[in-house]
Amino acid sequence: MNRLTYPDIARIFGTGLIATGVGLLLFVAVTVVWGDPFTRLSENGDQKQLARAFAATESTGSELTDAGLDPLLTRRAAALARKATPLGEVAGQIRIPRIGMKKFFVHGARHPDLEKGPGLYRETLFPGSGRAVAIAGHRTTFGAPFLNIDNLKAGDPIILTMTYGRFTYTVTHTEIITPNDWSILEYGAAEPTRAGRQRVKNTRQCNGTCEHLVLTACHPKYSAAKRIAVYARLSKVELAGGLA
Repeated sequence: MNRLTYPDIARIFGTGLIATGVGLLLFVAVTVVWGDPFTRLSENGDQKQLARAFAATESTGSELTDAGLDPLLTRRAAALARKATPLGEVAGQIRIPRIGMKKFFVHGARHPDLEKGPGLYRETLFPGSGRAVAIAGHRTTFGAPFLNIDNLKAGDPIILTMTYGRFTYTVTHTEIITPNDWSILEYGAAEPTRAGRQRVKNTRQCNGTCEHLVLTACHPKYSAAKRIAVYARLSKVELAGGLA
């Protein structure tokens, strides 16, 4: 058996380093485009469980009826659903056609909640309440549901399906904010101009309804220095049978 010489050892070691480097580059490339593949597998399992739980609680109403934007019709249903949904449990489904995303989201935006999928801030109410609805999500880990929310544009729809109905929101604008900026929940936060936001904040008079949706995630990708906030105004309400 031939003994390995120093050049042989150096060549083997160098080849190993190159293979490791290529592997790391591939992992980084996959993570940038699709998110962390390992946490994605974990999140897929959680999403299946959330889907089963949501199906078990979904309304038996076979038809959805256009109910306009009157929050009086949905306020009680939203309050009852929020009360009946513990933190960490499935609250509804979010669909964003522009980025091809459809996920179940949970009540709560704590770290364990966001490992399952997007999470509705416990500080906000459920869709149909007439107030702010805020949902957070990861951009690079645990399925990276909000990986590409920076691609959303004004006019894009975001659909939230709840046990009691379906709520369509229309994107108005995007902002980069600090992690502790809670102005995202104020009346008129979805107004695209500063003057419009101030007017609504002062008068509490909104266009159609004061309810808006805001999606938040870390920004830029792979950093928690700031947040990206995508605002959308409630534009359509469809209620399950018996509510409309």
